[in-house]
Amino acid sequence: MLLIVGLGAAVNQYWPWAVQAALVPSELLSSDGQPLTRIQTLTNDQTGQILLVVLAITALAFAVFVYRHWYRIHRLVNRGEKFVYQHVWIDVAAVFVFTAGFVLTR
Repeated sequence: MLLIVGLGAAVNQYWPWAVQAALVPSELLSSDGQPLTRIQTLTNDQTGQILLVVLAITALAFAVFVYRHWYRIHRLVNRGEKFVYQHVWIDVAAVFVFTAGFVLTR
């Protein structure tokens, strides 16, 4: 899992240098002027159909993951709720951090 995340981070960091060096600026925009995604650049798809396919496959994979691990996720949430209910200051601290984060980012 860490290897996948590491490779994804490396690709994300070095991708623009390789692609932008090979393409002219007009090829980095779709026909309606929007920037192209990486999958559109790889497949030379200007319409965005391949992006919808990738999103559908990703959503399906996420749904299968949640379905297969639902019992564990449910148990984790229930135990977390019980822990926070027994330790009230954790709940207060979390609300404070979330509120401060929301206010400071506006």
